[in-house]
Amino acid sequence: TNLERLGDFAESIARFAGNLPEGEPIDPQLVKETRVEEMLSELLSMISLTKEAFEKESSEIASRIFLKDNLIDEINHNSTAIIAKYIEEHKGSALAGVIRKMERFGDHCTNIAEELIFYLDAKVMKHMGKTEQ
Repeated sequence: TNLERLGDFAESIARFAGNLPEGEPIDPQLVKETRVEEMLSELLSMISLTKEAFEKESSEIASRIFLKDNLIDEINHNSTAIIAKYIEEHKGSALAGVIRKMERFGDHCTNIAEELIFYLDAKVMKHMGKTEQ
């Protein structure tokens, strides 16, 4: 379910980018102030860590995703006031919706990490129980 939601968010962001009016790019200063590029970089790292943790069955790798999600949440939180101010001074921006979708993308990576850790810890506990009997 979480993987499917990641696909939904990616599609939604792609639709936003595809629907931008030609010749009217998003204000580069707004992109810089909202730290969208940093957010994207962290999200790409999160999905890579998620895949690596799954492939290696590593709770340690999965737990590194939580720190990245904290940064994503911080960027999302800080962007709200920046975008509100921008909208007051300009005709508007749909960037807030994209940032929110990116934040939710991070949340779903975190959900996958939590489920993976739960599965791996349960697997370890199951094997510990068998060896003690």
